[in-house]
Amino acid sequence: MHGIDAFLFPPAPIPNVLAATSTLSTFSSALQASGLGLNTTSDLTVFAPSNAAFVALSQQNPTLLSYLLANDSQAKSDLESVMRYHVVPDLFYAARIPAGTSQIPTIAGVNLNVTRVNNTSNITVNSASVTATNILASNGVIHIIDQVCKLL
Repeated sequence: MHGIDAFLFPPAPIPNVLAATSTLSTFSSALQASGLGLNTTSDLTVFAPSNAAFVALSQQNPTLLSYLLANDSQAKSDLESVMRYHVVPDLFYAARIPAGTSQIPTIAGVNLNVTRVNNTSNITVNSASVTATNILASNGVIHIIDQVCKLL
């Protein structure tokens, strides 16, 4: 038997975990602005770009992020497409990603090229590097990446 000194709580849903992770605040805000609800869908994998990835995107294209976050129906539709491209409708913990390159379908209906080098922790998604893995949520898992995967 083991003693514990605090209550153990299950992880929160993906949007709550994103909101509580300081390095994912931009992705969390974008997800909320897109209207894409990930609270109740189960067994999801999210490849979430870090705040630094969005800063790099803003430096490459200074108007794109402000457009995507604009309060207009076309921008919201485009933002939802970008968000959907980062969500896989299956659980892929880092250890489950096979060595080599795999085509993994997203909820956008487009495949991500996910590469794992020789069963190491070196994983890329398209050209983005995975910088943190297996952040648990009640309805899936989050991996942090260093680039926004799909641009318009």
